[in-house]
Amino acid sequence: MQCIHGLKASRYPFILKITPCHCSCSVYMKNFENHGRRKKRCKIFLEHKLSLQQNILKIWISWYFSHIVVPMIANNFYVTDRESGRQDVYYYPKPIWKKLVENAITLLKNKNYSMLDRDSLQTILRERRNQLGKNTFGFSRVRFLPKEKDVRPLANLKAPCKFTYAVEKSVKRHVKPVNDQSKFVWFKSVNSALTKIRAILRRLKAEDPEKLGASVFDYNDVYQRLFVFHSQFRTRFTVFPMLYIVVADVSKAFDSIKQDKLDEIMNDVICSDTYMFRNYSKIICTKKSIKSLSDQLCYDHCKKNLDIMKCEASVQLNYCNCILIDKGTDVKVSKKMLHRVLTEHLKRNILKIGDVYYLQKVGIPQGSILSSILCSFYFGHLERNVIIPYLQRSEETCAKSYNRGTDMQLNKEHWSQLADIVSSSNSDVKCLPSGNSSKSNSNRSDIKFADQSLSCNYDDAMAGSYPDGSEVYNSFKPNNLFMRLVDDFLFISTSMDQAASFLTRLQRGFKAYNCYMNFDKFGVNFDVDEPHLSKRIYIGADGIQFIPWSGLLINCRNLEIQADYTRYWSVHMSSTITVQAYSKPGNTLGRKLCDYMRPKSHTLFYDSNINSLPTVALNAYQAFLVCAMKFHCCVRSMPGITRLNPSYILGKILFSFRYLYKLIKKGMSDIKIRFDIGPVLKLKKAELLWLGLFAYIRILKKKQSRYKELLYLLRRKLADHGVDEALPHLRYAVDDSHSSLVWRIRF
Repeated sequence: MQCIHGLKASRYPFILKITPCHCSCSVYMKNFENHGRRKKRCKIFLEHKLSLQQNILKIWISWYFSHIVVPMIANNFYVTDRESGRQDVYYYPKPIWKKLVENAITLLKNKNYSMLDRDSLQTILRERRNQLGKNTFGFSRVRFLPKEKDVRPLANLKAPCKFTYAVEKSVKRHVKPVNDQSKFVWFKSVNSALTKIRAILRRLKAEDPEKLGASVFDYNDVYQRLFVFHSQFRTRFTVFPMLYIVVADVSKAFDSIKQDKLDEIMNDVICSDTYMFRNYSKIICTKKSIKSLSDQLCYDHCKKNLDIMKCEASVQLNYCNCILIDKGTDVKVSKKMLHRVLTEHLKRNILKIGDVYYLQKVGIPQGSILSSILCSFYFGHLERNVIIPYLQRSEETCAKSYNRGTDMQLNKEHWSQLADIVSSSNSDVKCLPSGNSSKSNSNRSDIKFADQSLSCNYDDAMAGSYPDGSEVYNSFKPNNLFMRLVDDFLFISTSMDQAASFLTRLQRGFKAYNCYMNFDKFGVNFDVDEPHLSKRIYIGADGIQFIPWSGLLINCRNLEIQADYTRYWSVHMSSTITVQAYSKPGNTLGRKLCDYMRPKSHTLFYDSNINSLPTVALNAYQAFLVCAMKFHCCVRSMPGITRLNPSYILGKILFSFRYLYKLIKKGMSDIKIRFDIGPVLKLKKAELLWLGLFAYIRILKKKQSRYKELLYLLRRKLADHGVDEALPHLRYAVDDSHSSLVWRIRF
């Protein structure tokens, strides 16, 4: 349908020559006895002339593309997407693509993979069928995804596969071969054979998170860690201390894991002799359909109480917006069988590239349902045995150093720097109230800003105290926070010595685990004696320093959190969205606007326990700016949108604002139930709507020739909204200097 977008039948003379009289019905009309009725029927056909010609245009364009354009492109180009700009289509000339793939295969053979001949492959598959029985799985097909400089192999572990065994000649002729002599043998997908192991690891993740070290799996976990860290500051310090941040990324994390080491770790993790599994179904309702998906729950066979089962299901399965149905059927599996399946997956992972098969020697397969959690257990073992003990020793060293007074002068300088910042800056640097952690939920009401004559100095900081009355620095022990999202490390400390020591340790790598960092992706917010080390600090037009980590921008001064929109810089905004051009434009537009709001609705961006009110307002405003850009790209791609009334479009926009507010409130409610934490939203609903209106006006004003009437309605709605525009947090949010990263996005 998109191929005929903008085409008119009137541009093609041969189509204009076609009339309803050329229809097969015209023969019947000529033989019709009643001339009057025949004339009336022809009149109806003539009224549908344009419709007929348009349909013929569609048929002709369809034939043209399917029989000429597509075959011509397929013969000369390899058509694919890319790691960046996933919604765009890229055309690689086949000779160039062949060279890229050959180079990638050569690298794979030199490092992680070895080629398998057909006899070796048959032997592996036969042994697998004999050992695993119904848990047998096959191999994975690979496609290559282009990156900036090379290509990345992506294995499809979701699809079943078939293998052709070599048929052995029978002694007797015409005897049908059986078992392994059959021509085709189907194997189920790799992921389907790993569902029980995933259920076990999901249970261990919920019950024994210490085995995962510093692992976090989503923004909920990140929020919980940051909330606790902020609470410690509010309890311990009168003034927000200087913070030293280190960000690191493991180089080729999945491809560098030692298989024997991971197998040994997982053998200790999966330690029970037998495991019980309960079958569940998930009923997921969407606007288009209702889906039923099967899943399994690992539970203790001693716990047969239904209430306990329900509780475990809610924790382990942890599915939102769905109904869990207990099928009432159990499966018992031995540790021996589970370990066989996992070992087979880790040590004999087979990939098919073209017509050639490869065996993975180092690393674990990406695309597996276990990849992320296996990686987390592997690095969790590294952290528990190497990194965390190292940090504990560095804390003791820092404490001794402070007791000797070697770093006290340095800290005086730090507090003096903070006082200079507070006295000269108009940003949201804040003093922290001392007191009991039970008052943490209301702390932001006590925050003062620089324009209210806030003064903080070293003596004030030293006057702070613990709840037990001891002075702040009498312990001389640095506070630190250590997190890892799969292979992305984040370390925050109040001691520069400890942060620098941690950086040095990461740079050395961990030989026993074959774990080394990517030196191009280190990030620090302090000076180090490494001239070739890139700090990866983002500094906006307002001069505030941020360090990016896993889609977040972390304020180096006060640990406030903003969304990282820098990933949009390299692509046009239209390359990040998809639109059904000929669907109902009104419904599509409303659904898309809500979808655009959902990713930036997390409590992490709006909780006043972590972010000040100006930053909360800024996060909402930036989310609306990006949504307005996507709105413009969406409208430009939908031909039927011009027929909609601007008032109707305004209604869809306002609905998306209210939808975001509901998502924020619901997210905070879920966090409170899950973590027993009390998030606070100080931004009022009316203020959120005002920010949305202001953001849309700012964006659409740049394309005002298309949106004159809609802009008029938006401005009138903004004027009638009744919100005081002079409020400090609103003025802070709409200041362009604080959103300079958004204004660099092309739309």
